[in-house]
Amino acid sequence: MFPEEKLFFFINSRPRRLAEAQVEIQDYELNCLSHNSHVDTSKVVTFSERELHTSRHKGPLSNLLKLRIKMRVREHPHLAKRYADLVEQNF
Repeated sequence: MFPEEKLFFFINSRPRRLAEAQVEIQDYELNCLSHNSHVDTSKVVTFSERELHTSRHKGPLSNLLKLRIKMRVREHPHLAKRYADLVEQNF
């Protein structure tokens, strides 16, 4: 999500928790997906330097997908305000 802080949203093939915090994405919206998935905007996750170093960049999010994520974060109270503000400022 934000490289300088190494914060990310989790993407899973099934909605995690808090349905109102999920953004459904179609497999064609993100090249690395082989099936429809969900972005959990209820919390951010971090990865260790090692995990980041060994991971592969999967490509950028489209502007439309970024907008959908941003709008979903605005609609629910589950993401800590600090992180919701980062989404608002950086997406």
